[in-house]
This record gives sequence, C-alpha cells and structure tokens, in this order.
Amino acid sequence: MKIQGENSAHVFIHQGASWYLPYTLRTCLKSDPGTRVILIGEKNDSAKIEFANIADFRETPAVREFNLAYIHLSTNPEDYEKFCFQRWFYLLELMRRRGLDSVLHHDSDVLFLSTLDRVRKAYGESLDYAAVCMVPDEDIIAVPRLHTSGHSSYWTRPALEDFCRFLIQSYVENEHREELLEMWRQYKAVHPSGGICDMTLISNFVHSSPGRVGNLLEIRNASSFDPGLHLGHGSARDIYQMENGVKVIQRNGDDYFFVREKSGEAVKALAIHFQGENKKLIPDYYRGGFDWGIWRERLKRNFEESIFKKAEKKIRKLRKNLFKPGS
Repeated sequence: MKIQGENSAHVFIHQGASWYLPYTLRTCLKSDPGTRVILIGEKNDSAKIEFANIADFRETPAVREFNLAYIHLSTNPEDYEKFCFQRWFYLLELMRRRGLDSVLHHDSDVLFLSTLDRVRKAYGESLDYAAVCMVPDEDIIAVPRLHTSGHSSYWTRPALEDFCRFLIQSYVENEHREELLEMWRQYKAVHPSGGICDMTLISNFVHSSPGRVGNLLEIRNASSFDPGLHLGHGSARDIYQMENGVKVIQRNGDDYFFVREKSGEAVKALAIHFQGENKKLIPDYYRGGFDWGIWRERLKRNFEESIFKKAEKKIRKLRKNLFKPGS
C-alpha cells in the first residue's frame, strides 16, 4: 500500500446548520484525535475543527464548467442534486489549497468511530487510488451495476481529479451524455421518484476504472463501514441482523459492532450512517464527549418532544370526547 501519510484529513461538507452536525464532527474528533478534521460549510463553532467557507468554493472554474454542462435527470429538486455533484469539486479544490494527498470523506450524518490509521491497516492496497461504498444492485437500472455511494469514501488527489473530470465529461461528451439519458429513460420507466444522481456517476466511474476503486463495505480485519443503519447488507446481501427496521448494534465500551446474520459474528463498525429519518438516532450513539452546544441542543429537543407529546395526548382525549357514542 502507498501510504498517503502526513497530508491527510477527515472532511465533512455541509450546507446550513443542521442540529446533528456537531454530533458527527465531535465524534470524529474524539475517535481520531491524531488526524485533521475539516469542515467545508457555512459556520464552525469549534476551534479544534479546521474550517473552509463553502462560499469560497462555489465559483471555481471547474464548478462553473460543471454547472453549465449539468442536465437535471431526477424528480428530486435540482439544487439538491446539483449540490451532491458540486461537493466533489469543492473537496478537490480543498485538497489543492490545503496540500492534502488523501482524504476520508464523511457525509454529515455519518458517525466515524475509528481512526484513519486503522482504516488503512484494514483496507491496505484498496486505498491506493480510491474506495467507496458499493453493493450489488441489479435494480438500479436495467443493466446490472454496483449500487455505490460516497457517504463514506476515501480519495487520493489523483483519483478525485479523475472523478471530477469524469463528471464533466459525462454531461459534455455525446457518448456519455446519451448513456445518461438512456439510464434516465430506463429508470423512470420503473421508478416513480429519484433519478440520475452523483451515486449513479460514482457507479459509472467505478466501472470505467476496473480494479482501481476499493470497497469500504467489505469486512476487513473484522471491521467494516456502513451503507446505512436501515440496510441489512454490506458488500453482499442480507448479512447483518436487523430489528425494528435498523441494524442490531452491540456496544462494548466506546466500540460498536454489527452482528452477522447467520454466524452471529461481531463486526466492528468503523462508521454508522444515519440516513433519512434515522438521523434522530444519532444522539443515542454519540461518543464525542461533553459539549455545551450539544447539551443545550439535547435539552431543547427533549423539551420540544415533551411539549409535542403532551399536545398529542390532549388532542387524542379531545377527539375521544367529541366522538363518544350518542354525542
């Protein structure tokens, strides 16, 4: 393995001021205190986290070129889908400006629970170029592909340069553009919502670079990343135990473990992905230590939840009284 040594960092990219962002940032800091943690965002309240203002990345030549080339092929809002693409250009520009050779990128709803050194030891040569999360998915389009995601992903600078170039080419060059249009036609014939997104292009990139992109969902050294708390698979189908719609997770001290479905084997969670509604569960797994901001946020959320439950109880009682037999 080519060690991308000193010039590496954890990077989060986030728009807005979501309540859960401090949880994931502080957990990453606590889990890997020896590695830089950088936020590309709009606001930063921690002196321990390096900050890059997202506004400084929105008008780079590469981003402008991509914006001109982009064709919206999804039922999701255009600004949302476009941002999912733009963030990779932001990440590359950050690497250039901060002199980073490699980064471990985390979506802002991912709790990272390990260290970059442990990830490197586990995945070895799989990180020489890039590594993303991928599982077999024959349903993503008519042609069998790997369902891929960059919510947890490792990038060397050459790989990210190649990927960003690939993104622009996919919309500019006739052959690649026609392929995307055909994918969109096939997709919307089967699916009522969604469409072509950055995950689609990551999948295409993986297929255009056979053998070069590693898979962070493979179990290595009895550890693995997470495709999503609501998903029971890793690099294969149906390998983790599920309960009430989420993975069974066992805790031992500060470590969390997924449980293999058949063998009962414990697999150390290098990260947990709280996608969608599961974001509400992030505080239950938080391990970033005491923080006044997080403490105040939890009090506020608990108070609001208590008020909501009381109001809901009163509404149920009122409805019951209103619709009594004979009333």
